[in-house]
Amino acid sequence: MLDLIAVFLWLVPAYTLAGVVSIFIETEMAPTPWRGKEFSDVKSWLAILLRRGYQGGHILIAHGPSGRSLRFRKYIRDKGDYGLELCFPNTDWAAEYRPMIQDFCKKAGRHYRVETETLDGSTNEVLLIDCEQETDRAYDLALAIWTRFFDLPARGWYEREGHGIAVRDELIEDPDLTRPSKQEIGEQQWDKARKDLRDRAGISPGGALYASGLLILGLIAIVGLPIATVISIGDPPSWSVDAGILAVGGSTTSLIFFLMYMLVGGALLRFIKGMKKTWGKSTVYETVYGEGLRFVVIALPIAVILVWTGA
Repeated sequence: MLDLIAVFLWLVPAYTLAGVVSIFIETEMAPTPWRGKEFSDVKSWLAILLRRGYQGGHILIAHGPSGRSLRFRKYIRDKGDYGLELCFPNTDWAAEYRPMIQDFCKKAGRHYRVETETLDGSTNEVLLIDCEQETDRAYDLALAIWTRFFDLPARGWYEREGHGIAVRDELIEDPDLTRPSKQEIGEQQWDKARKDLRDRAGISPGGALYASGLLILGLIAIVGLPIATVISIGDPPSWSVDAGILAVGGSTTSLIFFLMYMLVGGALLRFIKGMKKTWGKSTVYETVYGEGLRFVVIALPIAVILVWTGA
């Protein structure tokens, strides 16, 4: 029986390592200027679009797995007369939501209209909801549709794209202004302005630093625990606890790794739970790594305890 447990303890870290790395990269360590996790960051992007957007500039907020998306566009009717409007498409996936959104606008006293829009060479009918210059109003509308109608979490991966937005921090309020080219701005100033745009969008290096530190701690514990446990099999225990019915004993190193693992294991279970809400059961992260890693996180310490008890 000890041989079977030893084989299990060697197979678990190989599987777990692949799952943990994939999950951390996917959920904690790969935020980019065009990919976010906290929906509240959308508010800062709406403020950027309102200030820096040219006529017709827009941002797209999309949830890849479900295919749901929201698009806000900036309009400039005249110098100083500008604002934001939600452009909701008339497509197959959006058909069920349009009546809900219209009813929501009626009850909230929000003005909306239906117009034909030409975008990227194609003409479509869109539902337009004017938010004027109120970014809080635009964000509240986006959050309501995202969480209430799309039934998506406010904390979970989404993609964002920006088009027709000035890289300089300047107010665009003239409809005749167009975005200058990279050559006109200058390469160095262009790169600096893009970095400033990313910083204003709320990208936090502290979150990535925390995730990377937790990942390193997790890998040390996950790999070190089974190794230390298997190596100590058959050796006199460095510590032991005799509770009468159950006697447990093992090496000091394996105990340290065990405590470290339990700390990281709780964090992993929370990440798995968040991943499940975000991506759903149909993706490889949930079906292969979600339930599988959940089992591993729980089963590994149980297997180690079995070794410690001499089972």
